[in-house]
Amino acid sequence: MTTHQVKLATFASESGHWYDRNGNLVELIDGKKPDFRNKLVRTHDLAPGITSVMRMKSQPGLTRWLQQEAIRCALTLPRLPEEPEAAWLDRILDDSKETAKSAADTGTEIHKAIEQAYRGEPWDPAYDLHVSNVRKLLDSIAPGEVWLPEGSVISSLGVGSKIDLLGSAWGVDLKGTEKSVEELRIYDNHWMQCGFYDHVRPGRRWLIVYVHRVQAWAHAIEVKRPELAKGFVLVGHCLGMWQIEKNYRPSWAQETT
Repeated sequence: MTTHQVKLATFASESGHWYDRNGNLVELIDGKKPDFRNKLVRTHDLAPGITSVMRMKSQPGLTRWLQQEAIRCALTLPRLPEEPEAAWLDRILDDSKETAKSAADTGTEIHKAIEQAYRGEPWDPAYDLHVSNVRKLLDSIAPGEVWLPEGSVISSLGVGSKIDLLGSAWGVDLKGTEKSVEELRIYDNHWMQCGFYDHVRPGRRWLIVYVHRVQAWAHAIEVKRPELAKGFVLVGHCLGMWQIEKNYRPSWAQETT
């Protein structure tokens, strides 16, 4: 994995959610170009990331949030004189996409800071409070647990992921949010992600840890065993759909059933 076309990565970029058969996170150079990306994936026999596979299923929570952002943008972007309706709607959607991208970028930076803190590395001090609140929360839930960033993992089914934090008895999936604690909900895609983690690292309890991007508080919800089982079944179906749609499965991957 040492050519100029691909490289091993520590943090996943927008085009970097691919894994080799050893579970290494791989970043594709110029991976945003569809034809070139597809050639690289097949040439190096790579597996998709779990988030790509989960997109085969609708995500009502995310869809609702995107709709709400578009409505908010519409309220602050009045239609210009003589502006065609189509152009106005495009302007609203473009603005709402920028809002969503900004939130995602901030969430990525917070996530990175927390991971660096648990690695014992320096992190951006702008996120000191986020890091501190996550540590306090996890210490209260699992006193004495040693939390380590697991890095990337791979399934023989031909799909990979990164587990945010892993202990001997617990695992954590970090999620950024701007909702209140009362508004937090666990959706099917949360079950799926933790169900996949439970598949590759069994014998643990799994937490969704929400970190507020602005207020910096942290709140945990445990994904129970029935939901983990349901989530993994959904992963299998979504992976099968992904492989059929892309007409691709790594040569080393087992067939989904």
